[in-house]
Amino acid sequence: KLQNQSAVVSLNSGQTYNSEQIQLSDTSTMFINQMNDSLFVIRTSDINSIYLKHRTGGALEGFLIGASIGAAGGLIGSMNRGSGAEAKNGQLLSGILGGMVGGVAGLAIGIFKGHEYIFKMPQDSTLLHK
Repeated sequence: KLQNQSAVVSLNSGQTYNSEQIQLSDTSTMFINQMNDSLFVIRTSDINSIYLKHRTGGALEGFLIGASIGAAGGLIGSMNRGSGAEAKNGQLLSGILGGMVGGVAGLAIGIFKGHEYIFKMPQDSTLLHK
């Protein structure tokens, strides 16, 4: 079940549906077509693929990548400040601030881009029952 998830269902015939509330089983698949809020029930074997874009997953990935790059950039950029305790505190602060700035930027990009999943359906339904 893909309850609160929008997806694009592509059929073997070439038709595509922007859909939600997908319920997938071995023999049939049910979903709501977003264009006219109509309920569709089709054979699962008629589906070529299901495409999902997950914004929360993209946000998490973007934040982690951005924070890592920002922290590394902040640390590397402050390496030539000397070797005393004050210089080490400055390096640490630069790394933390770089991580925060990079994390926020990565979060925004990740929300916008999202994480994409494409599920290709097996065309030989007998494989599902062996």
